[in-house]
Amino acid sequence: MITSVNAFSGLAGFYIIEDPDVETTLGLPRNNYDVALALSAKQYTSSGNLIWVGNETDSVYGDVIEVNGQPWPFLSVEPRTYRFRILNTALSRTFILGILDGFSGTNVPFQVVASDSGFMSSPVTTTELVVAMAERWEIIVDFSNYSNRNLTLTNQQKVFDAPDYAETGLVMQFAVGAITSSDTNNGPIPTSLVPLDVPPAGTQIHRTFKFEKR
Repeated sequence: MITSVNAFSGLAGFYIIEDPDVETTLGLPRNNYDVALALSAKQYTSSGNLIWVGNETDSVYGDVIEVNGQPWPFLSVEPRTYRFRILNTALSRTFILGILDGFSGTNVPFQVVASDSGFMSSPVTTTELVVAMAERWEIIVDFSNYSNRNLTLTNQQKVFDAPDYAETGLVMQFAVGAITSSDTNNGPIPTSLVPLDVPPAGTQIHRTFKFEKR
């Protein structure tokens, strides 16, 4: 009964489980260009300590957005493709993420390539991504057209019933440089990723689930 306390204290992170053959075949960004981003939403006391959530009976949304334990950080990136593995470790806050180019005022498109269940059958291009608590997604972002610009990873306001605070619409910043030090795995994303063994559509009801709140 202390999962919320442990997760809120920062004891949540990634297990990276991969199939080397699949990774080699797909040729997605690797090493320095493969970055894990653990999102969270925390709340602190006036003395700078985390609030205590052990006795909470309601949601804890948090007013400080953190990535990998750092409030509103920035990441220096090169003008090339990156793979981001995103995990929502927040107790209650769902994020609807986007990448804003402040210079043009437009959202940067990115490609979703994997979810909790692993790789998708094909990438999906979008400008926003809903990430609920404990969900995991992987996206590919191409920074090649944004040299010497700052891009902001944003969170939408009025996401379900989560309260908005002064800076909960901001997540982190990408500081895009001017030089690419390596073009390894910097090519286009394959249009087909992995085959999925999708069961055929059924015509009968095999199971019935009843959800109740006690």
